[in-house]
Amino acid sequence: HAHGDAAAASEHALELHRASSARRAEAWNLSRLAALRITRPDALDYAQQAIELLEQLPPGRELAWACADMAAVLTVRARAADALQWGRRALALAEQVAEPETLAYALNICGSVELSLKYEEGALAKLERSLALAQQHGLDHKVALAYVNLAGMALVNHDYRRLLNYAEQGLAFALRRDLDFIVAALYLRRLFGWFDVGRWRDAADASGLRETDGA
Repeated sequence: HAHGDAAAASEHALELHRASSARRAEAWNLSRLAALRITRPDALDYAQQAIELLEQLPPGRELAWACADMAAVLTVRARAADALQWGRRALALAEQVAEPETLAYALNICGSVELSLKYEEGALAKLERSLALAQQHGLDHKVALAYVNLAGMALVNHDYRRLLNYAEQGLAFALRRDLDFIVAALYLRRLFGWFDVGRWRDAADASGLRETDGA
């Protein structure tokens, strides 16, 4: 009888594990859809569904990612104050999980949201830490994302020294890895910076510089 009870308990535990794994997988896919369709109306619904599923389970990397994705979705909708709450929750969870890619992503999102509200050193430090962590662990897309967001925030806040520095470093990184979307994003940020500071010749010669950079 005891053997039968133990077997039944094991089967029940296995079913719970399978259900938990399935919910995590479902939530992960929903969260990724939110990120991929970030500008579409349904992105917010996907992000909310992912978090609702994951909040039924012990917290882990998936919930950290889902919170960061929610912050990104809200940022696109100009809801920075709401995004900040989710970004900080994502970072707190990611610090607990201590998995490099999750932490690099949460630092990037949280830092970017903070910078959109106030351009200050503490928020910049989060993005710099995200960049360093991604470089240390060979996470190319997270390195690229850090450069794009650092350059973008520097541009919006007229910090042209940082903008041009981040753009040059990011372009050197992205061109070596054929990250064309990142290259385009950084060229655009650098071009706007040149216009703002009156470097007309550099801006006019941008296509020539592209050939030089790619050599």
